[in-house]
Amino acid sequence: MARSRVSRRRVLHGLGAGTAALAFTAPTAAAKSKSDCRLDWCKHLSAYSLHGRPDVQATVEVVNSKDSGHQGYWAYIDHTRTLRAWELDDDHYRLVAQYTGSFDAVEGRQTPGESSGPTLSGDESGPFQGGYAATIEGTMRDDPEWDTRGHVGTVDYEAEIPGPSPPSGYVDWVGQYFDYDSFEYEWWGWIYRGGRYGTWVSASTKECGDIRPPDQ
Repeated sequence: MARSRVSRRRVLHGLGAGTAALAFTAPTAAAKSKSDCRLDWCKHLSAYSLHGRPDVQATVEVVNSKDSGHQGYWAYIDHTRTLRAWELDDDHYRLVAQYTGSFDAVEGRQTPGESSGPTLSGDESGPFQGGYAATIEGTMRDDPEWDTRGHVGTVDYEAEIPGPSPPSGYVDWVGQYFDYDSFEYEWWGWIYRGGRYGTWVSASTKECGDIRPPDQ
């Protein structure tokens, strides 16, 4: 956000996030052409959602977060995160987190989608969407820090670019509900739509496009 955003890959764009932002890994599919730079994130998340009433179905607003690309943090993000969790067995839960928000690039940072991309002007902005599915090993708290239903409020990450990571205001939403020993992503992905600044898709199954100045 031009205030100067999942991250991406660490997804822990996720836990927090960004993103999330996850730690970058090589894409599992070849880069796509610009015209094919799309992501059906809703279909992916639906495939991991379980039938029945979730143990957690809540929404949180996250403001002043930051996102990372291939060359580090490049944008601020605000987003609404929908949180759902289902029990798989006594010690495992399926988590699905959905993100809908906006990004605001930071002047002088490198574009997120290419290692040799140009620097950003700071005018690049637009909506982003996506999320992740994961499995944790742990137990649900008897008295969670956040309500298990409805809107749980707004969290200000107080992110700075450059600055510490995770940012000072970061909150692990999973830890608000669970005491857990392991966290494993099953799928993650986000799409950033910048209009004349391009489209960037960053997912565990696909990588394509970029956000950059229109004359670059």
